[in-house]
Amino acid sequence: MKKRIWLILAVLVGLVGIAAAGCSAKASTNGSPSLGGNFVIPPNILQQSGIWISGEGKVKAVPDVVILSLGIEAQAKTMTDAQTQARTSMDAVMKVLKAKGIKDNDIQTQRFSINPVIRWIDKENRQEILGYRVDNMVTVKIRKIDDAGPVIDAVADAGGDQTRINGISFTIDDPSALQAQAQQLALKDAMAKAKATADTMGVKLGKLTYTQLSGYTSVPPTPMMYAKEAGARDAAVPPTAVSPGELTIQASATAVWAIE
Repeated sequence: MKKRIWLILAVLVGLVGIAAAGCSAKASTNGSPSLGGNFVIPPNILQQSGIWISGEGKVKAVPDVVILSLGIEAQAKTMTDAQTQARTSMDAVMKVLKAKGIKDNDIQTQRFSINPVIRWIDKENRQEILGYRVDNMVTVKIRKIDDAGPVIDAVADAGGDQTRINGISFTIDDPSALQAQAQQLALKDAMAKAKATADTMGVKLGKLTYTQLSGYTSVPPTPMMYAKEAGARDAAVPPTAVSPGELTIQASATAVWAIE
C-alpha cells in the first residue's frame, strides 16, 4: 500500500516538473490532456486533484400509499382439507378487498406454500405427520391512508382465525419530484461547503470537474395498531388505528472543483 502511494506521488511530482519545465499541454486523441509527444495524463489522476466535497439534502413528506402484507394460514389433517379451508377463507378475503376498492393490479401474491406439520417421536426415533398447513400471503397496495384501518378490520372478519396480518409499511407512490428536490439541496450543500473550504485555504474555486448523486428513502418504524379479534365486529369497538408518520427522502452529492 505504501509503495502504491509513493508511486502516485512520484507520478504527480513528475507531471508538475514537466509542466514547470515549459512543456505545453495539448489535447490527445482520446480527450485527455497531453504534455507533449505521446505522454498523456491519466484521467483518474486528474480526477483526484482539486477540492472534493460531500453534501447532503433531506426532504420530509407524508406517505400517500400503504403496503399491507396479509393472508391466510389453514391447517388440517389432510392436504385436501387444508387447501379447501385456505381457498374458502382467501376467497372471502379477496371479496372484501375488492369491495373496499382495491384493484387487481394492487394485489400481488407474496408467498404460497403447502407443508406437512411434523412431530418427532423420540422413543420410536421417527417423525409423524400430524397434518398439513397451507400459507397464502399477498401484498396489498392501499392508495388512501384512511382506508388502511377499515381494510384490516374487514380482512380480519372475512378470514376469521385463519387471517394473518404480517406487516404494514408506508411509501410515496411517485417520489421522483421529492428525490430531485433532495438532490438539489445536496448539491447546494456541497457548493456551500466547497466555497467555505476554498476561503479557508485561501484559494479560488475553478471549474466543476466531477459530480456523483445518490439517494434513498428512510422508512419510519412500523406504527402501533389495534386489531380486534376475528369474528363479528362490535360497533362499540374502535376500528384499527393507523398512523403514517413521515418519510425522509435523503440524497448525497459528491463534487470536485478544480483550483484556479
